[in-house]
Amino acid sequence: MIENLGKFEKVGNPGLNIFCWPLSAPRGSLSLRVQSVAVSIETKSLDNVVLSLKLSIQYQVKPGSEKEAYYSLTNTTMQIQSYVEDSVRASIPKLTLDNVFANKDDIALDVKGHLAEAMESFGFQIIQLLITDIQPNQKVVYAMNEINSAKRLKDAATDRAEAEKIIKVKKAEAEAESKFLSGVGIARQRQAIVDGMKESVKTFNSGESTMNNKEIINMMMTVQYLDLLTTIGHTDTPSTLFLGHQPSGVVDVQQQLYAGMANVY
Repeated sequence: MIENLGKFEKVGNPGLNIFCWPLSAPRGSLSLRVQSVAVSIETKSLDNVVLSLKLSIQYQVKPGSEKEAYYSLTNTTMQIQSYVEDSVRASIPKLTLDNVFANKDDIALDVKGHLAEAMESFGFQIIQLLITDIQPNQKVVYAMNEINSAKRLKDAATDRAEAEKIIKVKKAEAEAESKFLSGVGIARQRQAIVDGMKESVKTFNSGESTMNNKEIINMMMTVQYLDLLTTIGHTDTPSTLFLGHQPSGVVDVQQQLYAGMANVY
C-alpha cells in the first residue's frame, strides 16, 4: 500500500513499482493468499442443550478491494469471529440438538451467507465455512448413549422374543404333524394286524383243521407273544426290562388279548 503524504495513493502490485520518494512511501503490505481462521463458540439449542461448535473459515482479499481490506479493519480475524458468533447464536437456538446434527451443512451455508454479506463491504470474500465439530455437554452425550443403548437392547429383546416364538410355533407344528403321522402309522399297523388275523383264521378254517376261531386266535397270540420276547432279548438298548414271565402267564396274556379284540370278530 503506497501513500502520498499520508494519503492512500495506489496499490503496489507484485513486481517493480515506481513512486516519488519521500513524498510517496510504502505504508504496509497485504497478503492476497487464502487465509484461515478457527472459531470456537458455545451456544444453546432449542431443547436447552449447551453445545460447543468449532468452525473453520477460509477468506481472501477481494480483487480490486485491496484499499478497503487494508484500511477498513484493524483486526480482521477478530471481526470475522464476532460476525460468526453472532450468526451462529442466532441460528442454533432455533433448532433442537438432533436437528443441529442433521442440518449441519445448512447451518454452515446460512452462517457463510451472513458473513459473506457483512465482510464484502470490508473488501473480503468468504471462500468456505465449515463446521468441523459439534460437541454437546459430556452429561448429555452420556445420556444420549444410554438412550441409544436402551433402544437397541429393546429392539434386540423384541427380535429375540420373536425368534423364540417362531421356534416354538414351528416346533409345535412339527410335533403335531409327527403325532398325526405316528397315529396314522399305528392305525395302519393295527389294521394290518387285524387283517392278518382275519386272513389267518380263514386259512385255518379252509383246511381240515378241527380248531375253532378262539383256539386259532389263542395260538396266534401265543406265537406273537413269544416273538416279542425274542425281539426284546435281541434289542441292544441300555435299559433293562423285567417281565414276570412264567409258562402259565401265557394263558393269562391270551385271555387278556382275546378279551380286548373279541369285539373285532
